[in-house]
Parts: sequence; C-alpha cells; structure tokens
Amino acid sequence: MISQRSVNSIRALSAALLLVSAVPCQAQTATDGSIREFFTASGQEAQLVEGMQTILPMLRQMSKDMPEELFRELTRTDKVADTVIPIYRRHFSEEEMRELIAFYKTPIGTKYAKLAGKIQREGMELNARQGQAAVINYQVQKGKFTIEPAKK
Repeated sequence: MISQRSVNSIRALSAALLLVSAVPCQAQTATDGSIREFFTASGQEAQLVEGMQTILPMLRQMSKDMPEELFRELTRTDKVADTVIPIYRRHFSEEEMRELIAFYKTPIGTKYAKLAGKIQREGMELNARQGQAAVINYQVQKGKFTIEPAKK
C-alpha cells in the first residue's frame, strides 16, 4: 500500500510537471544559415540585389568625389543580405524560418517568389497613378488646373 506521504509526493511532482509543461518553451532564434536559405528560396535575395542596383546610380551621383574602389566596396550587393539578417532574426524563430522555407519550396511558393517583385512594382505603379489622378482631380475641382487649348 502507498503511504499518504508518497501520494502527496506524487501529487507535488505531477503539479510541478504540469507547471513546467504549461510554460512555453523559448523558441530558438533563426540562424543566419536558415535566413540565407529563406532569402534564396523566397526570391528576397534577388529582390534586395535588384533594389540595390536600382539605387546605385543615384548613390553614385551623390558621391561623385568618392574613389571608385571605395564606392564599390560600400555598395557590394553580396553584402545587402547581411544588413537585414538581424531584422529577420528578431522576428522569426528557427522553426518559423524552416516553415517559410518549406512553403517557398512548394509549387505555389516558388510561383509567388518569382512574381512577388513584379506584383509589388505593379502595385506601386498603380498607387502612384491613382495618387497623381487624385491630385489632378483636386486641382481641377479647385480651379487650380486648366487645360490650355492646342496652339495652331
């Protein structure tokens, strides 16, 4: 027969185990390797490089007096991902990063990765056109915008 003391010990142990299992486990922070794998699988790496290459002419124009070698070193596109890895590490666990990678390796994930940049550009262009149309519409309504007749 089990003594009352043993029963109490078992209850205390069970309660402690329940408390420990109720405390959420600290998720492992995403590693640089998994984040880089995500960048490649999701197309983020290509988008980061494309974005950097888009702004390079503007940066070069702003830094005309900077030696070419220094400019190239400071704007290396292979280092672009390095700058955003800490941001992803703050927001995603290793498990979440693995789930994202798995998604981007599916057919729909691959399709989305290929189209995401294009979709974003189309959305930005559409928003820009709508914004311009709204400004012109406002100016027309306020009489601040007139259309001159064609000169002969």
